[in-house]
Formats: sequence, C-alpha cells, structure tokens
Amino acid sequence: MIRRTRTVLSLLAVTVVSVAAAPTPGGPIGGIIVKGGKNPGGQMLVLDTSDTKGKFSIAFAEGGEYRVEFSGKAPSTVGERQPADVRLEYVMKANDARVARSQATDSGVRGTARFASSLRTAQLLVKVPNGGAEISGALYASVVIDVVAPAERAINESGVSVKSPKAKPKGS
Repeated sequence: MIRRTRTVLSLLAVTVVSVAAAPTPGGPIGGIIVKGGKNPGGQMLVLDTSDTKGKFSIAFAEGGEYRVEFSGKAPSTVGERQPADVRLEYVMKANDARVARSQATDSGVRGTARFASSLRTAQLLVKVPNGGAEISGALYASVVIDVVAPAERAINESGVSVKSPKAKPKGS
C-alpha cells in the first residue's frame, strides 16, 4: 500500500511539474540569441541573449540600416497544445539627446513583430538614427493567429456574385 501511494505521488508530482513548465500564451521566451549588424551584407557585430523574462538589449554606436536576427529554440505549442509563434515587442531609443527629443515619444520608437516559432527566418530591419541607438525588447510565446477561411461567394470580373470555386483534390 505504501509503495503504491509513493508511485501515485511520484506520478502526480511529475504531472504537476510538466504542466507548470508548459509555456503559456504571453509567457516570456528566454535563451533566444539576438544578433545585429549592418544591412546589407555587414557582419553581425552586436550580440545578446534573451533572459528568463524574454528581455534583451543591443546597442548600435552609429546610424544606418541594421538587420537584427533572432535564433534559438522557441516553443512550438502553448497552453493546451495550441500552435505557437513568437511575438516581439521592442523600443529603440536614440543615443543623441537632440535626436531623442524629435522621436515620436520621449520613451523612443516602439514596435512589434511576429515570427514563426522555428525562428529560421526571424529578422527585423531597422533604421538607426545618426548618433546610434539602443534597441531593447522582449520575446513572448503567442498563439498562432488562424488564417481566415476563403469566402463561399466571390465577385467575378463582371461584378456578379458567384459561388467560389472549390480546390480540386490531388490526383483528380
């Protein structure tokens, strides 16, 4: 009886730990490598890794166009096994006080982006103002937004409402 109780408690503990470790929508993604460099064809000069809260910060000393790349392992599912992608929220603050005053807000230029969870092609192109800037942000797990299903009706070239053609099955 004691052995069976220990086994049940061990299984319960493993289940609780695995549920607690499952990423949740909006949860931070740590361990993602963030690289930045001149665009086009420049070397990646700046490097950081997102911390356990998903936060990172990279600084560029001079103005110009830069490419920021993200790589690493992001969750492919969140919550109750929903497909996941990566949401980036960032702010760019100019180093030069005169440029900073001319930005849209006192706290810098804000932006967001979404990437596939594989992060294979996760890139952000930014224009850094003269005098350089710091880009700081955070990466979060996000539920994949469903693509809208095609409409059942369409308007043809004559302006007439017609039934949308169905895709033909492969092999027919």
